Amino acid sequence: MRNTNGNKKVSVFTDGYKKEFQLIFSLPNLELVEGNSDIVDLILLSMSETMILSAGSTFSYWAAFLGEGEFIQHPDHIIQIR
Repeated sequence: MRNTNGNKKVSVFTDGYKKEFQLIFSLPNLELVEGNSDIVDLILLSMSETMILSAGSTFSYWAAFLGEGEFIQHPDHIIQIR
């Protein structure tokens, strides 16, 4: 669980609506990033210190590939290269 003492800013990038995420947006220092073009969002995501990747989103995977930060992904979606 995220330390909620307010020392880390969390940015949420989603195609969903803010009302669908009401519960998490009640946490401190959490913002919905909206209104940018896709390329700007991709660049912003790639500059993240840490990302949590969406299992069904190649968009977030590209951001992780382009970035130098850490990322978390579901173990069922890790591609094994032989």
